[in-house]
Amino acid sequence: MNATQLQIKTAEIEKLKTSIRQQGKALSTERDYARWVGKYLDFICSVKWTAETDSVAKVERFLGKEANRGVAASTQNCAFAAILYYYEHVRKAKLENVDALRAKVGERIRESPSREVVRKVLMAVQDSGGYPTRLITHLMYGCGTRIGETLTIRLKDLNLDSGKLTIREGKGHNDRFLNIPPSLIPALRIQKSVAEAEAAKYRALGIPIKLPSLMAKKTPKARFQERWAWLFPLDHACQDPRGDGRVTWHCLPGPVRHAVNDACKRSGVEGLTPHQFRHAWATHAADAGARIEDIQEVLGHKDIKTTLRYIHPNPERVPSPLESLGVAI
Repeated sequence: MNATQLQIKTAEIEKLKTSIRQQGKALSTERDYARWVGKYLDFICSVKWTAETDSVAKVERFLGKEANRGVAASTQNCAFAAILYYYEHVRKAKLENVDALRAKVGERIRESPSREVVRKVLMAVQDSGGYPTRLITHLMYGCGTRIGETLTIRLKDLNLDSGKLTIREGKGHNDRFLNIPPSLIPALRIQKSVAEAEAAKYRALGIPIKLPSLMAKKTPKARFQERWAWLFPLDHACQDPRGDGRVTWHCLPGPVRHAVNDACKRSGVEGLTPHQFRHAWATHAADAGARIEDIQEVLGHKDIKTTLRYIHPNPERVPSPLESLGVAI
């Protein structure tokens, strides 16, 4: 890649990032898309193309190269989604007849730990890195939330008097309301006080709270309002990766994963991850008689087929209808 091509690539990546931010997509999406589009543009510049080669053929050849490299089907589809977004929103040239380029991803069995396994791990979880990771993991299992949804809870999303939690813009950008287990409310009250004190400290230092999308520009006062503070704040201010200076951020997933991993070692459990608390919640709720539609609503799934993959069948919980007839032999 020569200097001119590198300059064009840099400009294209910046356009891509701007478009993603305007649509309010997650920072992780921005990073993944920028990485894949960057690799694609490098590939475009490394090959001599004929005048007849269209964009679809270039994308197909790039994905074929990645497939031959041995990357998983899900990784190929992530690359495909990034490139498709780039053409549609940056190049303003929507690709046609591209469905055939998607790699097929096989169905995977979602493992759900038993109640006893979850009990052992939750009892063994300890706070890690100065963060309330024990409370975080209990909340994840208690509400069936993803790790990212749990860590990005703001004080305004928590109503401890009514025992309600609002998950804002979860996966799919949809809000949903959850019941907080009563046993967690005392610990959450303590954590809320800690978060309020942290917010006051940074407010006195003039360091704002990181707000979603362009809200900081539309409502600048909200940057210092306590209600927008994180329930699980990072223990230090950090540089906003999207260029808004120093801001307060939420606890990162790393300490939670370390806490769960250490708890597994102490309790003799192998291979349990934080996300499996969500799987366990779904299966255990179904075992307790919860309706599949209600479980779908709590998990935030658009398609009930997705919910069904979280719930493991158990013939033992299906009684025979013969017993209800009262017919004697």
